[in-house]
Amino acid sequence: MTEVRTIKYIVKASQRKQYLKIPFEVPENVEKMIISYAYPGDFASSLPSDNKSVIDFALLDNTGKEVGATGSSHRTIVISPNFSTPGYNACDVNSGVWTIICGAYMIQFEELEITYTIEFFYKHYRWLKGDLHLHTVSSDGKYTIEELSAKAVKSDYDFITITDHNNFFHMKRLPSIPNLTIIPGVELSHYNGHMNFWGLEVPYTKPYCVNTFDEFKELHAEARERGAIISINHPFCSLCPWRWDIDQIDFNTVEVWNGPMRPDNIKAYNWWHQQLLKGRKLPAVGGSDYHKDRGPKKLWGIPTTYVYARSASKEDILQSIKEGRICTSKDAKHQPVTITAGDKTVGDTVSLADNGTVEVNVPILPRNNTLTVYNNDKIIYRYKSKARKAHYASIKVTEKGFVRAEITYRPSFSETLVNRVILYVSNRDKMFMRLPDFIHSFTNPIYFK
Repeated sequence: MTEVRTIKYIVKASQRKQYLKIPFEVPENVEKMIISYAYPGDFASSLPSDNKSVIDFALLDNTGKEVGATGSSHRTIVISPNFSTPGYNACDVNSGVWTIICGAYMIQFEELEITYTIEFFYKHYRWLKGDLHLHTVSSDGKYTIEELSAKAVKSDYDFITITDHNNFFHMKRLPSIPNLTIIPGVELSHYNGHMNFWGLEVPYTKPYCVNTFDEFKELHAEARERGAIISINHPFCSLCPWRWDIDQIDFNTVEVWNGPMRPDNIKAYNWWHQQLLKGRKLPAVGGSDYHKDRGPKKLWGIPTTYVYARSASKEDILQSIKEGRICTSKDAKHQPVTITAGDKTVGDTVSLADNGTVEVNVPILPRNNTLTVYNNDKIIYRYKSKARKAHYASIKVTEKGFVRAEITYRPSFSETLVNRVILYVSNRDKMFMRLPDFIHSFTNPIYFK
């Protein structure tokens, strides 16, 4: 999904020490642009001399606004909404006429040919991997944003969202990391429930420390009016559940998988399934709620969220989350189960009369894990793997409503032990309960009308 264009530009000796404008057309639907340039005698020092050529570079966008300038210090410049070469503004690559500023500082010859190569990376839908719930030293986390970003890059994440408790003042100082989108956010944390607000540096202007549900809803209403995407977090957590009336407040998504799998998550997951059966199109997400590792237990990336977005921009990722284009997996090493219906995928609505078949794809289905596909409350496909391998199935849809898929398994010894400890702290009476099947991966639904 790339296109390369080349511009040959001649600078004459008479134009020495002038700024020359070179217009070029940026097409529609570009996510990222890389401009490089070269000329004979390139990479000479910028010290004045008649025996060399030095060409400076700057860039104007489609409105004539300066995007950045780096003199002759860079030969390749990256422009994108999430990261641009130092010296350039991280911005959308909007269509229209942009302008290269050719600074003819030194010209050795009567004529100098400069070759500008412009590579356009077009927006296209693909699965992006990341985490929607992270804490830093700005609340009760162990790591800085830069340290979390390094972990994300190591995990091949495309995005992370910073959601510190009741604190978003550092959102205006987010770092710019190549190939990583850092989404601003905050976890509005009250003694009666937690909510994530994603996408805004300042989601609300009043203090967070409210005492009534009506006051809480005022903060919520302001964030929604400003454009925040809102998720209700770990609603059935034994330690910090949602205690207010969940039906009396709006939210875009529900976090059904918070941190390592445990019975509290299964409660939220089952509640979400019941909402779907009632006809509610409510996207479900996961979030690691990562603060730090606990002893030998590594908690980074548990779970990992996959978003089917048309670009890696903050806006496109959040729009896809709002539309339910989400699958969730156990950790950063495991790809999720996905479902499609023709060219449609999770979050889409399909006519049952036109397309009554779904395709389910599991890149790797672990041994003794069970793939289950639901059409509303009916199981229309079930398969238990006898060996670790990929699995694909084409399945007939029988009813209007929704279709979704999940992979489940029996908890391992170590997971059982960890859950016994959690239950000892949170609900001692159920410490030795038989644990339910745990989720390895799940999809949001495709809807059928």
